Amino acid sequence: MDHDRSSGEGVGPQEYTLIKMRVQELHGKLASLAPKVVFLIAATLRPETMYGQTNCWLGPDLNYITIEAKNGDVYVCTKRAARNMAYQGMLRVENKVLPIVEMKGYELMGTKLTAPLTSYKTIYTLPMMTVKEDKGTGVVTSVPSDAPDDFAALIDLKNKPALREKYGITEEMVNVEPVPIIDVPEFGTLISAPSVCQMMGIKSQNDKEKLVEAKEKVYLRGFYEGTLIIGEFKGKKVQEVKKAIQEKLVKAGEAELYQEPEKQIISRSGDECVVALCDQWYLDYGESEWRKQVEQSLSDLDTYHGEVRRNFEATIDWLKGHTCARTYGLGTRLPWDEKWVIESLSDSTIYMAYHTFNLRASGKDLVPNHLTYYLYNHTAIWPTQKEMWPTGIRANGHLLLNSEKMSKSTGNFLTLTDALDKYGADGMRLALANAGNSIEDANFETQVADSGVLRLWTFVELAKELMIEKDTMRSGPNTVNDKMFIAEMNLKIRETEEHYKTLMFKESLRTGFFEYSNLFHQYHLSLTKASEYLAEASHCFRLRLKSHMTSGKGKKGETPTAPQPPSHGIVWVAKTFPKWQSIILTTMHDIYKKNKSLPDNKELSKALGSAPSLKKYMKKVMPFVQAVRERMDKFGEFALKDTIEFDERSILEENMDYLQATLDLEGIELKWTEECENERTQEEVVPGEPYLTFFNATCLQLELINPQPHTGLFQAILPVYENDNLAAILNIHEDNIS
Repeated sequence: MDHDRSSGEGVGPQEYTLIKMRVQELHGKLASLAPKVVFLIAATLRPETMYGQTNCWLGPDLNYITIEAKNGDVYVCTKRAARNMAYQGMLRVENKVLPIVEMKGYELMGTKLTAPLTSYKTIYTLPMMTVKEDKGTGVVTSVPSDAPDDFAALIDLKNKPALREKYGITEEMVNVEPVPIIDVPEFGTLISAPSVCQMMGIKSQNDKEKLVEAKEKVYLRGFYEGTLIIGEFKGKKVQEVKKAIQEKLVKAGEAELYQEPEKQIISRSGDECVVALCDQWYLDYGESEWRKQVEQSLSDLDTYHGEVRRNFEATIDWLKGHTCARTYGLGTRLPWDEKWVIESLSDSTIYMAYHTFNLRASGKDLVPNHLTYYLYNHTAIWPTQKEMWPTGIRANGHLLLNSEKMSKSTGNFLTLTDALDKYGADGMRLALANAGNSIEDANFETQVADSGVLRLWTFVELAKELMIEKDTMRSGPNTVNDKMFIAEMNLKIRETEEHYKTLMFKESLRTGFFEYSNLFHQYHLSLTKASEYLAEASHCFRLRLKSHMTSGKGKKGETPTAPQPPSHGIVWVAKTFPKWQSIILTTMHDIYKKNKSLPDNKELSKALGSAPSLKKYMKKVMPFVQAVRERMDKFGEFALKDTIEFDERSILEENMDYLQATLDLEGIELKWTEECENERTQEEVVPGEPYLTFFNATCLQLELINPQPHTGLFQAILPVYENDNLAAILNIHEDNIS
C-alpha cells in the first residue's frame, strides 16, 4: 500500500520475460549441482529481440546465487531477484530465499549456454562492468544488433586482449557477429545498433552519454516502427508480435513471467519491497461504466490548477484493478470477508458529501490513489445524485524550509509550535501564503516570516497614525491623484477577491497586501512630488513676472517707462522632451545604470558625438548635458528620465485659482508647447518645467464713482474681459468692490 512506504509512492510493478539459458557443462562451483538442470535467467523487456542473442553478460564483481525453482531446476541470479521470485510462487520454497551455491560473477565467465531463438548453438558468458544488481536478475542477454550498449561492450572485448585475459575469455568466445533481426526505417535492413554507433562516433563503453542517446534512438524506432525480418513472425511489426513471442517462449518452457517494482520502494520499516503474488481483493476501477461516471465527475470538478486535472486524467487512464484490503492494521472489516481490513486509501472517502463547504484540500502525492478513489467512491454510492459528488479538490506540494527538505537529522526543521512562538500567528500566515500556490513544493522562508512581522507592525502603526490625523486631513472634491488612487485600490480589491476564490493565497497576498500597501506609498509620494512641483513652478512664475515688470534701460536723459502689469498668462507645458534631448537623456541614463555614476563631460561628449541624429544639435548638446548634471544635484537619477511620474497639467489645472491669485492675473490658460508658434519655447520647455508668458487682454474699462461725500474711496477702474460673468468679476475684484 502506498502509505506504508517511506519512499516509492505511486511506483507499480514492471513485468519482465525471464529468458532461461541452459548451462551446457557444469564446471567450478556449478559442478556440485549435477545432475540438476541449471539455467542462467535473464530479465528482458524485449523478448522479440532474442533472435539476435550472441552472448550473455554478467557483472564480474556482482554476487550471484543458485536457487531451486518450483519444478526442480536450478536458477542463477542475484539474491534480490530471487527474493522477488520467492514471493511470486516461482521457487520450491515460497516466501524464502534458500541459496544452494553463492559465487562472484567472474567465477562464471566463459560458461557455455544454450539460449532460445538465437541462431548460435552456443553462447558464452562475458563480462560487462555496467550490469547492475538493483535491476533485473543481474544476468543480461546480449543483442548487439539492437542494443548499442551490447555492441560497444562486445567491440571492447574483441579489441582488448588484456581485458579478455583478465577474465579468462578466449578469442573464440567473442568470435560472433551481430545478427540482423529488425528492419528499421532510416537504417533499413542494416544492423541498427552498429549503424547508430558508427554514425555517432561511439568507440567504446566509456562513451556513456552517446550510448544513452543511441539507445533511445534504436529502441524507440525499432519497437514502434520496426518490422521483424527473422523467425516465424517475419514481416510483422515488432510491437504487434512482442506478446505472441513472449507466450511462445513461456509455453515452450524457455521463459517465465516475472515482476519487480519499476523503481526501488522502501517500506516504513526500512525494508526493500518486492512484488508479491498473493490472494487479494481488488476494486475494478477500469470498469467502463464506472469510469465514464468518474470522468463526468472530473469534468464538473474544480481542480484549481491545470496540472492537477491532467494528473487525474492520466491516473484514470491507467488505473484498472487495484487492491483495497489487507490482513493487518487498524481499519474497517471487509463486510463479505472479515479476515480482511479495508486499507486506508480506499476507505473513509465519502465524508465530503456531508460538508457545507465541499472542498478537499490534500497533497499532490494522493492524486494517483486516495483522491482518485475518492471520486470513484462518490460516483459508486450516488450514481444518480450529482449534488453528492465532490465539487472541488485543491492539491498542493510538500513544504520546504528555506528551499530545502525538512529533516531532523540535518537540523532543517521547524514545528508549528516553534514557528508560532517565533513569528506569531499573523507572521506565520503571511509566510505560508507567500510560500507558493501551485502543486510545486511550497517554500517557507524564515526571512519572509521575520520581515512579515515587521511589515505587519509597520502597517498597523501607519493605520493608527492615519486615524489620529483623520480630522486634520483635506476634504472637498477629489483631485486627479485621489481618483486614480481610489480606482487602483478598487482594482486591487477585486483582484484579491478573485485570488481568494481560486485559493491562490500567494497572489492574494501580493495584490491585497504588498501591492495595496505600495499604492498608498505611491499616492503619498505623488502628493509630495505634486506639492514640490507646484511650489517650484509658482516660484519660477513669480520670478518670471518680476522680470517682466522690471523696467528696461531708457534713453540717456530719459526716465524708463514702467511696464504695464499683465492681465493674463499662458502656461506652456511640454508632453515630451525634444527628440534630440530624449536621445541624450537615454544615453546618459544607460551609462549611469552601467557605471553607477556619470563620467566627466569629455567622455560624455565622445559618447554623444557618435550619434548621427545629434550632429545638427552639437552646439546645444553639452550645455544641455551640463543642465542635466545640475538637475541631478537636486533630483538625483530622476533627472535622467525623459518622463515624469505625475500629470503636471492636471496639477496646474487643479491649482489655477491659487496661481492666478499669487500672480495677480485675471486669467491663465494652459497649452501644450506643440501649439506654440515660438520655436524657442518649443525647444526649451521640457516636462516638469512649465514656462509662463504674459499678455494684456482686450477689456472694457468700467469706471466706478462713489457719489457719497466724506468717504475714503472716491472711484475705481474695473476691467471686464471677454467671457466674464458677475460671479467671476466679484471673485477677482472682491477687494476693490468691497
